[in-house]
Amino acid sequence: MTKQVYHFYAESEQDTAKLAERLSEFMQPGTMIGLDGDLGAGKTRFSQAVALSLGVAQVVNSPTFTIIKEYEGKTMPFFHMDVYRISLIEA
Repeated sequence: MTKQVYHFYAESEQDTAKLAERLSEFMQPGTMIGLDGDLGAGKTRFSQAVALSLGVAQVVNSPTFTIIKEYEGKTMPFFHMDVYRISLIEA
């Protein structure tokens, strides 16, 4: 497994969506992308854009209370997780 860390700054919601769309072009089944940011930073918007690029037809929203939501895309499944409430032991 290769771990690469990148830092991006998006000035708008459109920048966030463009980045997500571009990254989704390189995604393969099993690809994991971790996002870290304050409330309202654009994590869910990024996830929505990735899901749309993968052909997910359902509405994608934050899984804060369910921890994980699974969506079927045209090219691969999409799992949207919010691990904020999970301890290291549970992970």
